[in-house]
Amino acid sequence: MRTNTSPSTIHTGQLLSQGSTAAAAATTIVDFNTGNNQTVTVGVNITTLTLNNTQGRARYLLEFQFSGAYTITWPSSFDWGAVGAPTGYGVAGKTMLVALYVSPTNAKIHAQSSKGHTT
Repeated sequence: MRTNTSPSTIHTGQLLSQGSTAAAAATTIVDFNTGNNQTVTVGVNITTLTLNNTQGRARYLLEFQFSGAYTITWPSSFDWGAVGAPTGYGVAGKTMLVALYVSPTNAKIHAQSSKGHTT
């Protein structure tokens, strides 16, 4: 392992990042200081989703566990590419995974969902 001058640590090989689980609210804040993998239990419509403490060139995984027919309003900083943002995933007992890559300048977040692959 080697470190750089930022508060991040650069690892070679595999790294297990536990993260945490939080219950969703209308305004949901995900804090990546607790790990690169985060779980959100969705029991309400999320109208504002905020990601705190992302780092440029980092990869993150969000797991949304739905307890009903709820929706998520995605941040405008998310770039879903040609496929577009996922919709219609609020199904009780289903899980949606969202993989994120933060641009080097931390200005844009490239996002990809498990669209069509909920469990």
